[in-house]
Amino acid sequence: MMRTSLIILGLLTLVAGNAAAQTGFFSFDTSLMKAQQTGEGQDLVYTGPGGTDRLANYNAIMVDQPEVHFAADSKYRGMKPEDSAALAGILRDNMTTELKKGGYAVVDQPGPQVLFLRMALVDLYIKKDKRGLLSYTPVGIVVHAGADALTDTLKKIDIIEMSVAAEVVDSRSGDVIGAVLLKRGHKKEHGQKETRMEVDELVALAQEYSQRFHCRLDNAKKPEAQRINCDDAAARKAAGM
Repeated sequence: MMRTSLIILGLLTLVAGNAAAQTGFFSFDTSLMKAQQTGEGQDLVYTGPGGTDRLANYNAIMVDQPEVHFAADSKYRGMKPEDSAALAGILRDNMTTELKKGGYAVVDQPGPQVLFLRMALVDLYIKKDKRGLLSYTPVGIVVHAGADALTDTLKKIDIIEMSVAAEVVDSRSGDVIGAVLLKRGHKKEHGQKETRMEVDELVALAQEYSQRFHCRLDNAKKPEAQRINCDDAAARKAAGM
C-alpha cells in the first residue's frame, strides 16, 4: 500500500512539474523542484545555492504584478481583463500587506539588499459559468479591490483548479534564490470530486503563500535553533502571522 502511495505521489509530482514548466514562467530547470506534502496540499519547492541563509542579506522586496496562465486542458481559456486583474491583485495585495506587517520595505527599484519576487497563477482550470447577464460588464466599469472583485469574478467563471507559482531572485544579478509551486483544487481527472473554489479559498491561498514567504525571511535572520517550520500553519500562527 505504501509503495503504491509513493508511486502515485511521484506521478503527481511529475505531472505538476511538467505543467509548471510548460507555462514558461520559471527561469530555471523545474526538474530541480522537490515534492513536499503540507497540511494545505501538494507543493513543489526549489532552494537555490545558499538556501535560507542567503535571504538574511535582504531587507526590501520588489513585488511584481502576478501573471495568469491557463492550463492546457482548461474547459474555458478566456478571461476578461478586470477578472484577471482581480485574481492577480488579491495575490499581490496580500503579499504587500504581509511584508509591510513584518517590517520589510516594499520598493520599486533594484538594489544591493533588494529581492525581486515574481508570482503567477498557473495551471488555471476554469469553466464558464452560465448565469446570463451576471457575466455582462458595463461600459466604464471600475475594478473593485480585494475580495469584492473576486466575488464578482466568480459570478462569471468557475475556478476548479489552480496553482500559485513564485520565484525569488536577486534584483541585481537575477540569481534564483528559491521557488515554489502550490497546487490547489481538484479536477475529476484526479479521481476526486470536482468542486468550484470559493472566494475564501482563493484569499486563503494568497495569505498562505504570503505568510510562508514572510516566515522564511524572518527565519533567515535567526539562529537555526530558533527557526520555525514555515510550511506549518500552526507554527506560523504561533509566531503571529
